[in-house]
Amino acid sequence: PATTRDDCIAEQIDEDLRWMASEAARFGMRIMYEPMAWCSVDNTLPKAWERLRRLDQPNIGLVVDLFHICALGGDASHLDGIPAERIYEVQLCDMAAQPPQDKQAIMTIAKHQRQLPGAGIIDIGSFIDKLKSAGYQGPVGIEVFNDDLKRLPPHEAAQQAYAALRRFWP
Repeated sequence: PATTRDDCIAEQIDEDLRWMASEAARFGMRIMYEPMAWCSVDNTLPKAWERLRRLDQPNIGLVVDLFHICALGGDASHLDGIPAERIYEVQLCDMAAQPPQDKQAIMTIAKHQRQLPGAGIIDIGSFIDKLKSAGYQGPVGIEVFNDDLKRLPPHEAAQQAYAALRRFWP
């Protein structure tokens, strides 16, 4: 993820990412960069994409996590201008309500109360439409940290997650 440290040296991030990209390229690897709502730098998809566009490192791409986009009030328009080949992974989830704009509250909801796609307020269909129209064909998965879901037998939780995923990404 992008840094969550308040004491980071923001000016150093570009240099560090260039170094990581260079090292990863030596081994034919790619780096996924994820903006999280509580990051101290690059906490939105547009900010993270601006950094990657500026760095112009072809082996660094974005993780698109619907929770982190929507927790700060974003929507599918945050995908505008991002080429599909620079999105390396998509993580679907939902949330019951818009969280308070407080880092701690957002982190608590993210780690304990995410919902399965389609069970909350996120307009998941608009994200899927944008991804498909851009030609995205990479990995799409569910990232739902939810205490109630964890209490279910694993096979039941997996069945629910798979059914939710298939409703949006057949």
